[in-house]
Amino acid sequence: MIEGLSAYPFIWPLALLAIGTVASLIGGALSGYTIAGRDLGAEVSTQIGGLFGMLSGIPGIALALLILALMA
Repeated sequence: MIEGLSAYPFIWPLALLAIGTVASLIGGALSGYTIAGRDLGAEVSTQIGGLFGMLSGIPGIALALLILALMA
């Protein structure tokens, strides 16, 4: 399977962006629940944390991938 994916090098940055987006969503949701779970309720704090996690995670991941592409 890896041999087949190496023929399409443009897929890797998109895959890494998707993995990073999911990781930032999960991290934001967990931190939102931890910080404001009792004050706002579990569902609302998790949703807000996930939103803010993605808002900060996606540009950071995209910038890191851009810097890595320019270094190569």
